[in-house]
Amino acid sequence: MTNLAMNELLWTAPEEIFLQEPDLFPKAITCIKDIRLFIQIHRTMRRTSTSQATHAGIRASEIDIVNKWITKESSRGQDPGISACTTSNKNFSR
Repeated sequence: MTNLAMNELLWTAPEEIFLQEPDLFPKAITCIKDIRLFIQIHRTMRRTSTSQATHAGIRASEIDIVNKWITKESSRGQDPGISACTTSNKNFSR
């Protein structure tokens, strides 16, 4: 299944909820197009795995190393400029 196909499935419920109860969403989401911009499968899976690792007691520095590798893979081998020695995890900001 492609990322686009998974995104289409992922967007179904939030879009339906947004049409019925738009006040349940953050102010940054003002239309269906915003849902498709902010909610995407690759980001959702990464954030979920980061949260699970944190709750399992894995150190933020170890999580950062894995996230750096994923980012480098996504940038086709180019250094994304993220330090593997980072001690704070920047992936938790909303």
